[in-house]
Amino acid sequence: MRAGQHEKYFRMAMESRERIAVKELGDRALNQIVYELQGVTASDDILRIGNNLMADGNVRSISIAHKDKNTILVKFLLKKKWIS
Repeated sequence: MRAGQHEKYFRMAMESRERIAVKELGDRALNQIVYELQGVTASDDILRIGNNLMADGNVRSISIAHKDKNTILVKFLLKKKWIS
């Protein structure tokens, strides 16, 4: 898992040996972007590392947690509203 601010965008990369199904959830008007990673489990160490990633740019904070046994939620709280 890596994250960083590039010139015009913030990027977070998660690597897996298996394909990860991703679904975007939530209301971007609330300054939050939420991704549901389906068919994924993560150790406590991976979750701790993900939650301690340094946010930068428009990203205020990153939260990673299990929704259930095989689903992880990744939440980005933004400083400003998301403009697509």
